[in-house]
Amino acid sequence: MANESTPYSDEAKSVTLFLLKLKNKLFRRDHTIYAILTVYSFFIMLFCTKSSPLYVFNDWYDANGYFTMGKGLMNGRVLYVDLIDGKGPFLYFIYGLAWLFDNTGFFGVYLFQAMFVSISIIYVYRISQLFIENEQIALLIAIISPAPMLIQRFYSLGYNFGGGGPDEFARSLMIVSLYYFTLYYVDTEKYRLRHTFIQGVLFSCVFLMKFNLTVFWLGYLLSIAIGMIYAGRVRYLLRHAAVFVLGALLTIFPYIIYGAATRSLGAFWDSYFLFNRLYTNPNESSIMRAAGAFVDAIRFLGSLWVFLLLLIIGLIFVLRTCKTGFKVGYILSILLLFNAVFYTTYSFATIYIPLTVLIVLAMAALGAFAQRYVNKRVFSRLEKFVAVGLVIASTIGMNNLVTYELFLSNSKTAQQQMAEIILQRTRSDSPTLLEINGLDSGFYTATGIIPDEPFFYIPNISHEDYPYPHEAQKSAVSEGHYEFVIIGTRRWNDAPNDYNIRILYDEIHVLQGTGYQSGFLYHLFQLKPNNSE
Repeated sequence: MANESTPYSDEAKSVTLFLLKLKNKLFRRDHTIYAILTVYSFFIMLFCTKSSPLYVFNDWYDANGYFTMGKGLMNGRVLYVDLIDGKGPFLYFIYGLAWLFDNTGFFGVYLFQAMFVSISIIYVYRISQLFIENEQIALLIAIISPAPMLIQRFYSLGYNFGGGGPDEFARSLMIVSLYYFTLYYVDTEKYRLRHTFIQGVLFSCVFLMKFNLTVFWLGYLLSIAIGMIYAGRVRYLLRHAAVFVLGALLTIFPYIIYGAATRSLGAFWDSYFLFNRLYTNPNESSIMRAAGAFVDAIRFLGSLWVFLLLLIIGLIFVLRTCKTGFKVGYILSILLLFNAVFYTTYSFATIYIPLTVLIVLAMAALGAFAQRYVNKRVFSRLEKFVAVGLVIASTIGMNNLVTYELFLSNSKTAQQQMAEIILQRTRSDSPTLLEINGLDSGFYTATGIIPDEPFFYIPNISHEDYPYPHEAQKSAVSEGHYEFVIIGTRRWNDAPNDYNIRILYDEIHVLQGTGYQSGFLYHLFQLKPNNSE
C-alpha cells in the first residue's frame, strides 16, 4: 500500500513545493510594502487632486482640454486634425482610458493619477534602499516623497490647479528612470540589459507627453556613453544603445501606425512641435531666451529656499559618495532640465513639478545621514504612527485644496448645471456645443459632447501670433454650425457680441462660475428654431 501511494505523494510534494515558491515570490516583503505604498497613494490623492470623487468636479482648464482630446480619441476623432491641442498623444491615450471609467467626470483620471503617484513612491523607496540599509527610514522617505510635488502644485505658488497635467505623469516615469540610472552606478552587478530597454520605453512615453522633458535622460546617457568608451567597452555600449533605441521605437511605433493610417503625422508635427514654439517667444533670439531662462531659474530658487537647500544637499551627497560618471550625469541633467523648464515664457506652477525629481537624492541623503544616528534601533508603533501621521497631515493639509469650495460639496458646478439645461432643451438626439473665446472650462466634459470644431478652445497665445482659433470659432458661430454656444465673461454687462451670436442665437441662461472659474459668468445660447437644421 505504501509503495502504491508513493507516486501520489511525490506529485503532491511537487505541487506543494511549487505553490510555496509561488507564494514566496508573490508575497515577498518588498511586494507587501509596494502594496501598502499603493494604498497610501490612492488615499492621499483622494484629497490632493480635484479628479478625486471627494471633489464635485475638476474645473482646471487644462485637464478638461486633455479629457476632451482623450474622449475624442476613443470616439474616432483624429488627434491634431479633428481636435487640436499641443501636448503629446500618450497623454491623450491616458485620458481616453480614463474616459472609459467615467464618461462625464474625472474618476478615471483620479485612478491614473493615483497609480502614477504610487509608481513614483515605490521607486523612491527603491532608490532609497540603494543608499540606506534601515528599511524604516527608506519607507519614511518614500511616504514623504509626493509632498514636494503636491505642495508645489497647490500651495507654494498660490494656485489651485486641479491636477492631471503631463508634468505629473512624466515626473513618475522620470523617477523610475532615475532609479535605473542610479542602479547602474551604485549596484552595477544588478543592472541588466532589460533595464536599458525599460529606459528606452520611459524616454518615449515622456517624449509622447511633453517632449522637452526628455532632456532629463540626455545627461545620464551621455555620461554612460563616455564612461563606456573610456573603458574600452565599445561593443557593450553599442549593444545597450541598440536595446535603448529598440525600446524607444517599439513605444513610438503604435502612434506612427496610427498617424500614418489617419494621415495625421504632418498635423502632429505642426501641433506638437511648431505650435509649442509659440510658447517660447520665437521672435526672441535663442541667446536672449536662454539668458531669460537663467534669470527665471534664479528667481524660482530664490523664492523657494527649501527646494534650493534640498538641491544643494543632493548635489553634495552625489559629489561625495557617487562615482564620477554619476556625478557628471547628475549635474548635466540638472542643467538640462532647468533649461527645458524655464525656457518657456509661461511660468505656470505645474511646469515646475518635474524639478522635484532632482531632490529625490537629497531625501536619500537625509535618510543616509539619519541612519548613522538611528543605527539598528527599532521604532515603537507609536513613533511610527506619529511620524507617518504628521507626513500625511502635512501632505494633505498644505496642498490648499481641502478648503476648496468644490471639496465635499453637494452643490452642482456651473458645468454640471449647464449640462442639465443643454440635455433638457436640445432639439437633437446628438446635441452640438462650442465654447468660444476661452479655454476648455469643462462643459464638454460635463455634457459628454465632443466638439466638432478642431479649435475647440483659444490657447494662451496672442491673436497676432496665432489667429486661427479665433477665426475658426467666429466662422463656426456666424454660420450657425452649433446648436449651443457658451461664452464666459467677467461682468454682467460684458455683452458677448463679438462673434455675431445674437443674430442666430437666443441667450437662454447665464450662470456664475464656481471654484477655479468663480470670476466668470457663463452665457448659454441656443440656435434659433428657424435657423436650426
